[in-house]
Amino acid sequence: MSNTRKAPDGAEPSNTARLASSKLMGIKVGLNIVAQVARVRSDTERAAMLWLTNYAHLQDLTADALGEELDMEKAEIRRALTDPDADLERFVRQVEVLRAKFEATIPTLANTKVKRKIANAVKFATKDKAQIVEIVGKTRMGKTDCAKPEYLRRLDQAVWLHCPGAGTEKDFLTELGRACGIGVGSTGLKNTQLRPKIEGCFGARRIKLLFVDEGHRLWPTDLKSPPSRIEFLRDLWERHGVSVIILATPQYTEALAAAMDNNPRWAPGQWDGRVHRSHLADTMEREDLEAVARHHAPDFADALIAKLVEQAASSEGFCGAMVKTIERVRFMAAEQDRPVDLKMLETAQAEQARGTRLEQLAKSGGKVVKLRRAA
Repeated sequence: MSNTRKAPDGAEPSNTARLASSKLMGIKVGLNIVAQVARVRSDTERAAMLWLTNYAHLQDLTADALGEELDMEKAEIRRALTDPDADLERFVRQVEVLRAKFEATIPTLANTKVKRKIANAVKFATKDKAQIVEIVGKTRMGKTDCAKPEYLRRLDQAVWLHCPGAGTEKDFLTELGRACGIGVGSTGLKNTQLRPKIEGCFGARRIKLLFVDEGHRLWPTDLKSPPSRIEFLRDLWERHGVSVIILATPQYTEALAAAMDNNPRWAPGQWDGRVHRSHLADTMEREDLEAVARHHAPDFADALIAKLVEQAASSEGFCGAMVKTIERVRFMAAEQDRPVDLKMLETAQAEQARGTRLEQLAKSGGKVVKLRRAA
């Protein structure tokens, strides 16, 4: 019988056959391995090793591309990350140059209360001892946008997790493993295999800060079930000394309250008594909205800025709707090859509001609730 798994002589390989080419592969060294080696290195060497591993994963760089950026051979990079006896003098120097170049590209943000509050929360979580900090605020107020630069400046000590939607503990561990640059394959690993790999990334002289975005997804759909994701984070903090910063909507707080009332299989006080909470105001002040508008549209006239602030103040999208409108009106202006004017902006705002509660209120003659001063 002929071997049907072998392509005929002279036949073209399948579309996926070349994906295993070394030119397409990354460095194939997980953060769990690098963290184990880095813990015996000096502070400077360890920072360079952890930063480069996170950077390569974040940028999805092939080993060839990383070698070009560092001006080092792939074998040199691999040795620096895995050999505790390797000479790292040149490696550290090259990484520091690359890091400075990368961090110079991190965008600056408008100096709003949301930005300052998140910066202070991160500073608190990384100052002296490990902390769990919950940052809770309505959607589209800029929580993620303000926290992301804080993470990007700490690639030598932090990991960012976009919490997966409703699912199992396996889904959570798999996504966290990917965030750490650990090879999880087609999720064939068992939880008992994933957990030690992930935990190997965190702790003293390893990764010491974990950002969790979409934190309301940490709670199980059935609030009578044990919150395994929350318990895993508590273990990271309690057993490994890791600070955890959770970015969440008010749904998160509601889920905690419901768990405290309805879950007989879990002691909520084990979590509730260990966290620091930072709640954002329900609304953004006008000066903050104006700062965001001017940051994204510094060339716009005062009348256009005022119109954008009014839009943000009147919509449930806050900054998000306003920034999307700026993007849209800039595209319209480029297509028409003329500057942005009030009529063009109003057209973009109407398109952005189409089908939303804001438009429904306008059509029904209802009054749009104006921005109130935040406490």
